[in-house]
Amino acid sequence: MKNTKNVLIMGVFGQDGSYLAEFLLDKDYKVFGFDQKKPSQKSAYLNRLAKKIIFIKGDLKNQKDIEKAVEKSQPDEVYNLAGVSDLTTAKNNPKLTMDLNYRSVGYLVKNVFSVNPKARIFQAGSSQMFCEKSGSINEKSSMCNRNNYAKAKIKAHKEFIINYRKQNYYICSGFLFNHESPRRDKRFVTTKIVESLKQIKKTGKGILELGNLNSKKDWGFAGDYVKAMWLMLQQPQPDDYVIATGKLHSVRDFVEISAKVLNIKLNWQGGGINEVGLDNHKNVVVKINRKYYRENELPIVANIKKINKKLGWKPQTNLSSLIKMMIG
Repeated sequence: MKNTKNVLIMGVFGQDGSYLAEFLLDKDYKVFGFDQKKPSQKSAYLNRLAKKIIFIKGDLKNQKDIEKAVEKSQPDEVYNLAGVSDLTTAKNNPKLTMDLNYRSVGYLVKNVFSVNPKARIFQAGSSQMFCEKSGSINEKSSMCNRNNYAKAKIKAHKEFIINYRKQNYYICSGFLFNHESPRRDKRFVTTKIVESLKQIKKTGKGILELGNLNSKKDWGFAGDYVKAMWLMLQQPQPDDYVIATGKLHSVRDFVEISAKVLNIKLNWQGGGINEVGLDNHKNVVVKINRKYYRENELPIVANIKKINKKLGWKPQTNLSSLIKMMIG
């Protein structure tokens, strides 16, 4: 009788995939990981991980690669964390975004349930899928195609997650709000803030350029969120959940906490597009770049009552602890 569960993680060497793989290895899963290539030699933690999993090299755009991954892994659980993950890439590459975040989901789901109709699938959704509005977001909030990324994610959710679930397959979406870690890609503003301030602290040179400092986000720790993903697939019935902290912090908060951890004393001067952050020597270390600036950005905060009540999940890492972790 089979005791060990097989799991297939799509995008295993990304931020979420790597934390999830480590979490499931500790639970004695047999982990199969799909990604475009093996990690570079520079990434020690990914190379350690690569030795513990069964790596399957593949391209999400290639249906045969997905078929091969499913056939080889014979999965009991599948976590689809792969695809375009940032808005800039989605804006500049609409076809690629639709291929990876919509069409590949269809290939994956079809193949998984053909091989194992009792398999369970987690699909990574996003806060970007919901309409911008004042107030909190929950699982029943309206969705809007407000950018290429949202459009592809919503299309996949409606056509594959909802439709397959109506046919009694176990498949669900986790609507992930912003989640960060020391493994976060440098394309994202949180890593940009941390790495820029670390460099300024080390060399005394450089300027951190940002958009609207008063823009507010719901930021959490990726390591906490992968536990929520796993819990979603352990329930008697599949359901969708918002995965977030339920708390808002501004970009200014993130900068100030990071500076404090690094012992950089910031003094703000000016306002709006002209606001700057000065150090004790009156050097500009933070300034606003107009190309990043969005003046009327609505804060979107999550309502996590459902996941807390039904799954008993809540985030364990506050923003200060997360930033300290990222700074190292």
